[in-house]
Amino acid sequence: MEDHRLRVDEVRWIPDTDVVHFTIVICTPGLEKTVSFMMSLLEDTESSIVDEMKEDLKLSDAIAESARRLLEVEVERIEEEKEEIVREKLLLKAQSFHKEMNFEEAERLYTLLLDSFYARPSPVISPTNIHSAPTSPALSTFPSPAPPSHSFSIRGHVLFSLGHINYKLRKYSLAEHFYNEFLEGEGKAQGEFGREYLKTIVGLAKVKSHQYKYKEAEALLKKVYSSNNTGQKKVDKEVIEYAKKNLIKIFEMQAKYYESEMLFKRPLDELTVLYQKLESEGEKMMQAGEESLMAAQRLFKDALALKEESLPLSEELAEMYVKHNKFKEALECLQMCLELKEKLKDPGHYSLAETLCRIGKVLKAQGKLKEAEETMCRAAKLAEIALQSNRNLVTLYKKQANNNNSTQLQTVLARDVEIRKALINSLENLFEFYDQTGNKESAISTRKKKDEIQLENS
Repeated sequence: MEDHRLRVDEVRWIPDTDVVHFTIVICTPGLEKTVSFMMSLLEDTESSIVDEMKEDLKLSDAIAESARRLLEVEVERIEEEKEEIVREKLLLKAQSFHKEMNFEEAERLYTLLLDSFYARPSPVISPTNIHSAPTSPALSTFPSPAPPSHSFSIRGHVLFSLGHINYKLRKYSLAEHFYNEFLEGEGKAQGEFGREYLKTIVGLAKVKSHQYKYKEAEALLKKVYSSNNTGQKKVDKEVIEYAKKNLIKIFEMQAKYYESEMLFKRPLDELTVLYQKLESEGEKMMQAGEESLMAAQRLFKDALALKEESLPLSEELAEMYVKHNKFKEALECLQMCLELKEKLKDPGHYSLAETLCRIGKVLKAQGKLKEAEETMCRAAKLAEIALQSNRNLVTLYKKQANNNNSTQLQTVLARDVEIRKALINSLENLFEFYDQTGNKESAISTRKKKDEIQLENS
C-alpha cells in the first residue's frame, strides 16, 4: 500500500468574493508537493477540483481520494465560519434595532437568526437578504433545536432577546416560550448561577406576574434571590438586586407586606449581629494588652465595613415602612441611619442632608410639623455650610494651581457637584413642606434660593 499524507498549509479568502485560495502539501515516499489553487464555493465542487489536480499532477487514486476528503472537511469548516460571521453581523444589527426600541424590526432579524439554527429547510442567511427576511413563524412550527455547539452564545442571546421583545409587546405566551427554550437549552449549559440564566428566570417571572400567576412568579424570583446564599462566588449581585426589586413588587401585589419588609430586615439583622460581635471581640482584645491592639484594630475596621454595608439596607427598609404607613418604625430606622452616618463620616457631612430630609417627611406624616420643619431646615443648613467650605477649598487650590494639587482640585470640584445636588434637594423638600402647610412667604423665599443655586450650577 502506498504511504501518503496530506495537510492544509494555507486557506485564504479572496476579499469580497466567494473564492478561497488553498495551499495543500502532499507527502509521498521521497517526494513532497505543494499545490496551490483557487476554489469558488458557489461554482466548484470538491470532486471537480480534485479531478483537475489528479490529471495535472498525475496523482494516484488513493491520494486523490484523500485530497477530496480533506477538501470536504475544509470547505465545511469554511462555510460554518462564513455563516457565523454573517450571524454576528446580523445580531449586531438586531441589537441596534432592539436598543432603539424598534421591536418589530429587531424581532424580524432575531427570527431570521433563530431559523438558521434549526435542522429544517430555512432561508439562507447572507448579507443580501438581511433586509428581506421572512416574518416570525408560528410558535407551533418550531422543531427541536439542533444548533452547532460553537453558536451557543448567539442563539442564547437571540432566545433571550425574543423573550424580552415579546414581553414588551405584551405577547406573554410567546415571551414565555422563548424564555423557557433558553432555560432548557443554553441556560442549562451555562449553569444555574450564570448571569443570563438568572436574568431569564427574572424575565419569566415578570411574564408570569402579567399573566396573574403570582405564586409561580414568586417561586421563580425566590430561586434567583436565594442563589445569593449558596456560597457561589460568581453569582451576579446586580441580577440578585433586580430579582429582589421584582420580588417586592410580587409581594405587594399579593398584599404580603411582612414578606417584603423581611427582604430588607433579615439581611440587616444578620449584618447587625455580625458587626456587634466583631466590636465585642475587639473590645476584649483591647483589654488583653498591647500585643492584641493590632488584632483589635482589624476587628473594628471589619465592623465598620459591615456598618457601612448595612446603611443602604436600612434606608430601603425605612422607605418600605413609609410605604406601608409604619411611620414609627420608619423613624427609628432613619434615626439609626443618621447616627451611623455621623460615626462613619462626621456630623457635618453633606450626605446627612438626605437622611434628615427623609426624617422630616416622616415627622410631617405623623403631624409633628414643628419638628419636621426644624429637621428639614437643619438639612438645608448642613448642605449650605458644606458647600461654602468646599468652595473655599476650590478657591484655594485654584490660587495654588500647579501639577502637585491638580488631582486635589478635581476631587473638590467633583464633590462640589454632589454637595449642590444635596442642597438643591434639601431646599426642594423644604419648599414642598412650606407650600403644603400654607406658609407661602417661606415657600417663595425657599424656592428663590433653590433657583439661584440651580442657576449657578448650570
